[in-house]
Amino acid sequence: MEIKSLPVILVQLTALSLLLLFILYTTTTTPPITIRGLGDTITLTQPTHDDLDTILSEESPDILPSLPSSFLPSHRSPCWNTTSSDHISDNISDHISDHISCLPAVYLAGMPKCGSTDLFQKIVWHPEVIGPKCGKENHYWTRSRLGRSTNHLVPGLTTKKREFSSFLQSLGHVGKDQLLVDGTQSLFWDLTGWEERYPNTTTPPYTNAQLLHRLTPEVKIIIIIRDPVSRIFSDYLYFTSSYGLHVDRSAETFDREVREEVGRFRECLDQGNTLQSCCYSSDNDPKMRVNLGVYVCFVRDWLRYFPNQLLPVSLEDYSTNQQGNLNRIYRFLRITLPDQAKLAAYLSQARNANKRPVSERNKGDMWPETELFLREFYQPYNSELARLVQDTRFLYPNTVKKRKG
Repeated sequence: MEIKSLPVILVQLTALSLLLLFILYTTTTTPPITIRGLGDTITLTQPTHDDLDTILSEESPDILPSLPSSFLPSHRSPCWNTTSSDHISDNISDHISDHISCLPAVYLAGMPKCGSTDLFQKIVWHPEVIGPKCGKENHYWTRSRLGRSTNHLVPGLTTKKREFSSFLQSLGHVGKDQLLVDGTQSLFWDLTGWEERYPNTTTPPYTNAQLLHRLTPEVKIIIIIRDPVSRIFSDYLYFTSSYGLHVDRSAETFDREVREEVGRFRECLDQGNTLQSCCYSSDNDPKMRVNLGVYVCFVRDWLRYFPNQLLPVSLEDYSTNQQGNLNRIYRFLRITLPDQAKLAAYLSQARNANKRPVSERNKGDMWPETELFLREFYQPYNSELARLVQDTRFLYPNTVKKRKG
């Protein structure tokens, strides 16, 4: 048996140590970001600021030249003096009072029919929070920034492209000590039209999360979601009724159409597309938005850019404990906790916004076999979401709920 000399052993140990350090460094500082679902694994890339700046300059050439190199430290929201910046467009200062423009400091996003309207109203009740002058939702970043030749729900209805200066004007005046909150829920999920704009790509070239991080990296994100099975049924009843997309909105019709759409979503994955591509696909049926219940696909994108600035809220938990959840949100935003007696009195008098109307409740529930089908479909995504945010409230039931009566 050959005995190696001490110097040789030391050299080998040193080399081994360096190798171990390299492995430790690469696995702890740049962990792989994956989404698992239906047997596939997706690795997400992180485009650079330069790449996004190039895209923004082509898509919306009026945004980057209008922003300052830094925001006013005296303001809690990302604001700037339009008269002192060399980069501001001349026409913007004419629209904003006191020559101060502000972007939102907080975004309340989420999915349709998940209680964002009610939560928004109760967040802006706090005196240190203010909503946009234009109202809860403006859809600038997702829709009017680029304009759309078609509407996601109503064919033939277009969205006109909007100038950045007009968007700033619609946000209104923001006080130094106020947080401006934007309640556009489509920000969480809507990238409709990316395939047409970038036909040579198989995944979206950027996400809304990356876009906001590039422009206002210090913002905070609140997302509110609910059981995806109850969400899609509520979404189906509300939007098909509001836009006249269905005459027959029966449990039978819902069962048939939701099975067809789940089948198309699975087919998208079976064709070798990533989960991200299928979730953001513009081909998803706007009348039966199965993809919007795959929450983990979207939460992953937001956590990549806002790992410590995102607060998920469960509608089910919020509905049963509004005061506790509002206090949790106020702490997250680092604003003063209100007098609890006054908050309780306000909540006892406030009406719940966008509550399901009697006409929809009279339609009844989905069939039990439809519910079971959907629960089996969403279950692996719910499990991954709960693991990702480390909160079992997002597991949601995987069995059929008991019916009343």
